[in-house]
Amino acid sequence: MVPNEPTRRLDECHDRPVHLADAAAARLLGGGRPLADALATLERGTQAAPMAVNPAFASLYIANIRERVRRLLGFDEALAREAA
Repeated sequence: MVPNEPTRRLDECHDRPVHLADAAAARLLGGGRPLADALATLERGTQAAPMAVNPAFASLYIANIRERVRRLLGFDEALAREAA
């Protein structure tokens, strides 16, 4: 969990589809770490070999990876609370 960030229940995600998909993936995988690790790997790859993105297609690429990783890691704690 990120320090000083309020904890949330897993079902309190924003209504945006990506947030709901992340929550569903965390439930299926038993936590957010596997998906967070995969996103971090993708980010490292894009930093190692950046590509020029046509602005018309920019929405098709993953944005705010660090924010998603933080949220996914927070799901581990939320799942533990739900299981208790």
